[in-house]
Amino acid sequence: MSLGHFGDKARSSSIQKILSRSLPGWCQANNFDTIAGGRILVVWDPAVIDIHPVDISPQVIHCHATNKSSQLSFYISFTYGLYSVVNRRSMWEKLSDFGQSRSMPWLIMGDFNCVKSPDEKQLGVAPTWYELKDFVDCCTTLGLHDVPTTGCYYTWYSNNESNPVWCKLDRVLYDNGWLEAGLHCNAHFNPPGCLSDHSPGIVSIFDPAPTKPKPFRFFNMWADHPDFLATVEARWNMCVDGTPQFSLCRRLKALKGALKAFNTQHYSHISARAKEADHTLQVAQNQLESNPGDVALRNSLGDLRKRAVFLAEAERHFFYQKAKIHYLKEGDRNTKFFHDMVKRNVVRNSIGAITRADETIITAAEDIAQEFVDYYTSLLGTEAHTFPVDDGVFEWGPILSP
Repeated sequence: MSLGHFGDKARSSSIQKILSRSLPGWCQANNFDTIAGGRILVVWDPAVIDIHPVDISPQVIHCHATNKSSQLSFYISFTYGLYSVVNRRSMWEKLSDFGQSRSMPWLIMGDFNCVKSPDEKQLGVAPTWYELKDFVDCCTTLGLHDVPTTGCYYTWYSNNESNPVWCKLDRVLYDNGWLEAGLHCNAHFNPPGCLSDHSPGIVSIFDPAPTKPKPFRFFNMWADHPDFLATVEARWNMCVDGTPQFSLCRRLKALKGALKAFNTQHYSHISARAKEADHTLQVAQNQLESNPGDVALRNSLGDLRKRAVFLAEAERHFFYQKAKIHYLKEGDRNTKFFHDMVKRNVVRNSIGAITRADETIITAAEDIAQEFVDYYTSLLGTEAHTFPVDDGVFEWGPILSP
C-alpha cells in the first residue's frame, strides 16, 4: 500500500495505465473526483491483501482491509489534510464520524498538515492552541495514539534556506481497539530525499514476539484476602535444617510457590471473575425486585455484593500496580483506563524495528535480538590498550585499618 500526492493533471485513467505497466494486477483507489487536483492514491496487491474503500472524501479515504495470509481484518484510513485550520475541520468530522461507528481495530496514516504539540515544530512561528486544538480533541475523543516510530522525527522540511522549518506533519495512529486486539505495528520514516519535502513512511504490522517466563511479582491485592496471612505463616513456620541464610532462602522459595498457587486459586482471570460477580449480583437484585418476599435470596444478596465489591477492588489494584499509575485518586474505579495503560506500556517497551550499520531495516523479533547480541559481542571482543591500576589511589582517601 502506498500514499501519494498528485497534481491537477492526475486522472484515474492515467494512473491505471501506469499501474498496468509497472505493477500489473495491482488495484488502486483515489479521491480525484472529490477535489480538484486529486490528493490521495491508495495502491495494493490483491494477492496479499483485500482492500475495500468504505468512504471517499477530499481529505480522507476510509477502507476495510483483510490480510489474506493471516485473515486479520481491520479498518485503515488514509489522510491528506488541507492547509488551513478551517478547511481541515471536515477531515476531523470525517474521522470522528467513522471512529464512533467502527467495530474493528483501526489504523490511520498520512499527512495531517498540522502538528499535535508545539514540540513537533522547530523554527518558524510557534503553533497556537487554536491550530492544535482540533487535532488534540479528535485524538482524545477517539482514543487515538501514535504508533512506535523510528527514523526521522520531523517528517517535513520547508526547503527554504532563509526560513527553514521542521515539522511532524506525517504520522501513523491507532485506536484502543488495535491494542485490545493484541496487534503490533511500527512506523519508520526515511529522510525526504530529492523528490519530495516529506519523509516517506513504512508501516509494518507484525505479530508480537513470543512471551518469555515472567518473573515472580508480589501483588498488593493479595494482602486484602482473609486467607493471605495464614498462607504466609504456614510456609514461614516450616522446619528447615541448615544455616540461617539457607533457611531463609528455602522459606522464601516455598512461599513463592504457595503465593503463585494462592493467586491462581483466588485471582486468576481477575477481570472475568469481577465481571461475572457483578453480573450475578445484578441478576439477584432483579430477581429480588420481582419477588421481594424471597427470604433466602434477600439473605444471599449481602454475600453477593461483598464478593462483587471485593473482586472489583482487587481488579482495580491489580491494574493500578501493573500500569504504574500513582497519580489517580483512590476513588477512581476506571479499570478500562488501567487496561489501556498496561497495553500501551507493553507496546512502548517493545522494539519493532532497528537499523543495521549497513542502513538496512529489520523488523523480525529473532533478527533484532541477534543484532543486539552481535553488536555487544563485537564490543566486548575488542582489544584496547589500558593503563594498569595504581594501587596508591586507594591510599589517597579514608581507609579501614587492618
